[in-house]
Amino acid sequence: PYVLLKLGASEFKPGGASNAFVPGSLVVSLASAALSSKPGCWKQLWEPRTLDMPGSEGTPRFSTLRQVAATANFVVLLELSMVRASIVLLRLSEGGSWTRIMPPSGIEHSLVESGSDAAIASLSVRPVDPLRSDSLWLGRASHTEPPSLHFVDDVGAWAAAGGLLPPAPARGRLPTAQPAS
Repeated sequence: PYVLLKLGASEFKPGGASNAFVPGSLVVSLASAALSSKPGCWKQLWEPRTLDMPGSEGTPRFSTLRQVAATANFVVLLELSMVRASIVLLRLSEGGSWTRIMPPSGIEHSLVESGSDAAIASLSVRPVDPLRSDSLWLGRASHTEPPSLHFVDDVGAWAAAGGLLPPAPARGRLPTAQPAS
């Protein structure tokens, strides 16, 4: 078993470490190594990025880790970068290293439904049964469309297929608000 630690507003410098992890990072360790304070047991899985935005000179912009969820074989991160949410999948390999599955390096991935006008949406990720399956519930809402809930049966296969949202069943969408007359 592993321990995931999402850092808050202060840095984390484990005992015996020469460098500290920056605030907002996500770090991981084997539970047994963390409990015995083994030096060097913590590894960084995610770190906030500084974003270079035209016209924002002097105003720092950062990506933030909004949500962390775990399934049987994946760690699912919901990253917020300048009001754009994206999902990053991490998988533990046989050798004990963590591999980034989605998005591929350098490519941003955003959950936009095909045919959707909404560019800004609020996303949520919830595992169905984190100990036995790689199934997820993906929630999506924006100011231009009603909230929807999408079921992803296998997050690994979903990522390999491009990561587009599966269609929400009719019962998975709330009705559109009607203007008062």
